[in-house]
Amino acid sequence: MLPRTAVFFDGQRPVPNAPLGTAVFLLQDRLERGRSPPFQAILSKVEPLSGTWMAKPFDLPKRAGPWKNVIGRWIRLEPPFPEAPEEILAAAEKAIERQSALFPAHLKKLGSIADDDLSITAVVFQEELSYGPDNKGNGWFFLVSRHVPGSRRRQVSLVRGYRLSSDMLSRLPVASALKSKKVVLVGCGAIGSFAAVELARSGVGQLTIIDFDLVEPGNTVRWALGRSVWGLPKTTALHDFLYHNYPWTNVGRGHAKVGSAISNVDDVRKLEGNPMRWLRALIEDADIVVDTSASTECQGALAYMCRSIGKPYVLGHATEGAAGGVVARFKPGAPGCYVCLQQHWSGKTLPLPTIDSSGTIVPTGCNAPTFTGGAFDLQEVSMEVVRSTIGLLAPDVYDSGDWHLSILDLTENGRRILPRWKAETIAPHSSCSCGASQG
Repeated sequence: MLPRTAVFFDGQRPVPNAPLGTAVFLLQDRLERGRSPPFQAILSKVEPLSGTWMAKPFDLPKRAGPWKNVIGRWIRLEPPFPEAPEEILAAAEKAIERQSALFPAHLKKLGSIADDDLSITAVVFQEELSYGPDNKGNGWFFLVSRHVPGSRRRQVSLVRGYRLSSDMLSRLPVASALKSKKVVLVGCGAIGSFAAVELARSGVGQLTIIDFDLVEPGNTVRWALGRSVWGLPKTTALHDFLYHNYPWTNVGRGHAKVGSAISNVDDVRKLEGNPMRWLRALIEDADIVVDTSASTECQGALAYMCRSIGKPYVLGHATEGAAGGVVARFKPGAPGCYVCLQQHWSGKTLPLPTIDSSGTIVPTGCNAPTFTGGAFDLQEVSMEVVRSTIGLLAPDVYDSGDWHLSILDLTENGRRILPRWKAETIAPHSSCSCGASQG
């Protein structure tokens, strides 16, 4: 099997009712050096040698980087197959000769493909795909033949094929309910970066990420990505990673700081349009807003906008020293709001998460204090943010629970404990206008 090389194909696409034909591959070399670098390829189209095949070409929703078209061959063969790739290719060549005996031009065409520097032959055969009486379908594997530099010999290798189909996310039943959903996520730091990856991994259809910060080398201990993105805007780094790895999620980005005023005249001149209108339009178009900014200014602004527009709002943040965390969720029109939560905390009528006040440092070269803590603790908050978001987006498929506030404790009396979540309800507060309106 050729290492680090793969061909992806549509597992639900029909194959022409013919014994053989031409195939179109989209191919991209892996980023490795060598005379024969490994590659990834997409089987885009198969066609019979004669007649017309109307099926549309297959492709991923998005592809990054340079790809090239490679014309190959496909042929039906019946198992069992020889063990050596060279013997399988020889059997394919004999079958091609037999099938093309009446059409010499076809044989010449397929033969010229076999002589290319890189030649791919796709073998289709009947195999069991599932249990039951109608359990058979088309299986594929691929043979790659390359010229050996400095000789007339060719090297033949077997390449594994990977089936792509609409049931790819069947391991996650809620994914089908998420593919039409739009999420705006503000804050791509220690909590938000992991939440963004998980939302894309879960199959959310549209994810817009907003942050103003850059990826610092010191962030690596608690950020979703590492060395390769140091110095990039967080939104750029996450966007590119999600674009490459989760093509079924459309990712938008905004390099902006929500909840603060712009005082520099030069920065104002650089603005393209009104930032508040831009943000409001994003929220109006979204199904939910997720706030992992850990900024009270941002939280206050987003909570107000979401409540006035009528959009669900989820906030999540950790505490100093990664000793605990908070996830709160607010439904449109429901009693209890962000201001109520702050008033309850101020009046000690709702519990606060554990805080380690000694877990704050000012790293060398940094102009502001930050808290200590690693991703292995902080992801507890990220995962509950994601669960709460999915529960609000698809409550018929994923139980959202009946609480409003989740309080996380990771320490007690200065010692580590197993993650402990407490569920609370945010009742309307008498001093809040939303509480007064509730009676």
